[in-house]
Amino acid sequence: MTAITPRRPTGRILPPTVLLCLVLAGSAALSATSSDTPASPPPLPGRIVLRNGQAWDVHLLGRFFRDRVLIRRQVGEGLIELPVADMARLDVRLNFDPDPIAELYYAENFDEAASRLAAALEPYRPYVTDAPGNLEAPFRTLLLAYYWAGQTDSAQQWAAHILDKTSASRLHRDASRVQALCRAAEGGDVETPAPHADPGPAPDQPEASLHQYTLAMLAIHREDWDHALEALARLIAFRPRDFEWMPAALYQSAIVYARLDRIQIAQQVIDELTLVYPGTRWARQARTLDLDALRPPPPPPPPEHPLRRR
Repeated sequence: MTAITPRRPTGRILPPTVLLCLVLAGSAALSATSSDTPASPPPLPGRIVLRNGQAWDVHLLGRFFRDRVLIRRQVGEGLIELPVADMARLDVRLNFDPDPIAELYYAENFDEAASRLAAALEPYRPYVTDAPGNLEAPFRTLLLAYYWAGQTDSAQQWAAHILDKTSASRLHRDASRVQALCRAAEGGDVETPAPHADPGPAPDQPEASLHQYTLAMLAIHREDWDHALEALARLIAFRPRDFEWMPAALYQSAIVYARLDRIQIAQQVIDELTLVYPGTRWARQARTLDLDALRPPPPPPPPEHPLRRR
C-alpha cells in the first residue's frame, strides 16, 4: 500500500506482531468492559465509502474500542485499523432476509419480531457507527419492536449499546428517544427538555414521528396535557399516512382528552381510530377503554366559612 498522506484515510496497516497484541488487548478489553459485545466477531463482507470519496470493498474483522474498525481489503493484503471518523458510509452484507421479520413487525407480532431480529443482528453489533448505512433501519426496528412489545429492559440494553458506539447520527437520536420512552413507561425519572428546547426534524420528515411521539409521551409522563396534545397534533397533522404511528397518536390523544375531562372529543377520537384502523391493537384497546375512569377527580369542596359555624 502506498504511503499515507494527509489526504488519505488515517488507517494504518498492522504488522503481525502488533496485530497479535492488538487482538489480545482488544479481546481482553472487550471482555472487561463490554460483555455483550463479541470479542472475536466473524469476518463480514462490507463496503466502506471514505470521506475522501474512495469506496472500498472490505472484510470487517472487528471493532476494537469505540473509534476504530479492523478491516482487510483483499485476501492476502495486510489488516488495516480504520478510524470510524474516516467513514462516510458503511454497508454490510446481511446474512439474513429482513422481509419476514418486517412482516412480523407490521403484523404487530412485536415479541417474535424482536426475538428474531436480535438474534440476526448479534454479529453486526460491532459495526454500529455514526456513518449512515444499511444497518440503521434494522437496529431502529429492533429498538421499536422491543418497546412496542413492552420489553423495556431489552430495548434499553440495545439502546445503551448504540449510544455507546455512536454520537451524532439519526440512529443515535432514535436510541436516545426509545431509551426515554422506556424510562417513562416504567414510571422512572426522565430528564425532559423544555417543550421547545429540541426542535427536532422537520415535522413532515419520517424521523419526526418518533420525535413527536416521544415529546408527547414525556409530557404525559409529567402530566403536561397541553404540550402532549400539541405534540400529538403535529404528528397527526404532518404524518397522516404514517400507519405505524397514527393509530398510537390517536389512542394517546383520546386518553389526554379524557384526562382533561373532554369526554365527547375523546370519544370522537376513538370512533375515528376504530373506523380507520380497525385491525390494529390500538383500536382493540380503544374499544375497551373506560373514558370515565380517566376523568380528573372532582375538586375538593370549598372550606366552610367560619361565620357559618355554630
